Amino acid sequence: MKKLPNQSGFSLIELLMVVVIVGIIASVGLPSISKSREAAEKGAIIGVLRTLHNNETIYLSEKGRYARLNELNRYFQNSLGTVSGNRINRGNYMFSMSPTNPSLTTLRTRYKVIAYRNSGGLFIPTFSIDEDGTIDGLVP
Repeated sequence: MKKLPNQSGFSLIELLMVVVIVGIIASVGLPSISKSREAAEKGAIIGVLRTLHNNETIYLSEKGRYARLNELNRYFQNSLGTVSGNRINRGNYMFSMSPTNPSLTTLRTRYKVIAYRNSGGLFIPTFSIDEDGTIDGLVP
């Protein structure tokens, strides 16, 4: 396109090409950012589960049994999250014991905590940890 001597700036075609190139770069970059965020979130939840296990071990050594989640959170000055009934909410995750309200007899020998991820109001089980400190992934 031929420009007149007193005109300056970009042509409409040049501006459209820049927009298309930026769109292509964004479409390539966004999925990798999303995957990185998911990996970081999973790593953080595994860290929280390990903290829960360590706290359960401390509670066992001092009280002779494992704690329910609300007891554990209270024992550690509410540092584990927000208690809601027999559950603890922390960020995008909810932690619950299995069974939900274990007996004192059960808590003398074992426990299991399941981490649920909030996915648009639907809680999906993602990881669990037991008295051995074994973390299992529940979602592929």
